[in-house]
Order: sequence, then structure tokens, then C-alpha cells
Amino acid sequence: MEVKLSDLALAVDFSSSGLLFDSCTYLNRCSGKIVYTGDLIDDEELPDDLYDNPDYVEIPSKQDMNLGKRLVLRFAAEHLSEHVETVHNIFSRRGAYGRFKVLLDQTNMLDEWYRYEEKAVTRELLEWCLVNEITVNEDS
Repeated sequence: MEVKLSDLALAVDFSSSGLLFDSCTYLNRCSGKIVYTGDLIDDEELPDDLYDNPDYVEIPSKQDMNLGKRLVLRFAAEHLSEHVETVHNIFSRRGAYGRFKVLLDQTNMLDEWYRYEEKAVTRELLEWCLVNEITVNEDS
């Protein structure tokens, strides 16, 4: 079964928003179907064997892929060299991503950050698919 990379990326975004809604996503390796779970999803729509069937594998979030602060600091070192100390200070307190995005907007680097983050997610997702023996369609 082949899975669209774009569908997996959407699932990662959903899982990564889980701070507020306890969100997770699972891929059925046989059917290619992605199952969304969380506080905002009706449990009656979930497969009965979701947690017991080895065909279901949890799709990682950005946090699971270690693409949080480490990725931000790498981006700052590569693209915001004059603001590296500011970025370190931003990420020493709560609410860092909001303040980081304000800095990115002020430096006209927000679009560059989104492209950088998307490439990192894609790399990690492709590696995850390889490890989990999942065939990916990268064209979409």
C-alpha cells in the first residue's frame, strides 16, 4: 500500500497540535488509511482494534521527531546569525514559538522558516516510513 507524503504531513501537523487537544494519528499499514484520534474526535468513529492491531502504527508528531527547539536553534544559526542570542533567550521561557514567529515576521524570515521546517519534517517522515516499511508517494 502506498501512502501520500502530503497526507502523512497533515497527520503530523494534527498530532503536533496535541498540546491542547491530546491529538494522535495512526496509519493502517495494510489499507493506507490514516486514523485521527483526540479530544475533538468522536471515539465511535475509531476502529475497534486500533490499539491492539499491529497493522496500525502511530504517526509521529514534530515533538516525537525532535523537531522543536533543536530545529529552531539550527535555523537561527543558519539564517539569523545576528539574532542567535535573541532566539536562545526567547526559548528560555514559555510561549517561545509565538515570540519566535514575531521575530521571524520582523526579519522577513517567516516564509523561509516554514520552508525550512517543512523540509525537516519531510526528511524525518521519509526516514520514519523507511523504518516502518511504508511505501510513500512523494508526488503529492
